[in-house]
Amino acid sequence: MGWEDERGSNPPEVANAKGTVKFWLKDGVLIKLQTHVTGRVTAANQERDIDRSTTIEIKDVGSTKLDVPEEAKKKLG
Repeated sequence: MGWEDERGSNPPEVANAKGTVKFWLKDGVLIKLQTHVTGRVTAANQERDIDRSTTIEIKDVGSTKLDVPEEAKKKLG
């Protein structure tokens, strides 16, 4: 007996799954990352090839400002 979801169907099967991740650094700080995944998914007797890339850019690194209340500063100091 295999795993089934709440509707009583089996989860998708994944074959030939592969992935990569790339990181970009500037002055030792992460500024961008990219993932790329490929594979074949079979669900409900249908096969589908997957080839997806996602790129995330992190901007304004180090520009976040935080206002700390005086009472909290006293407890930290």
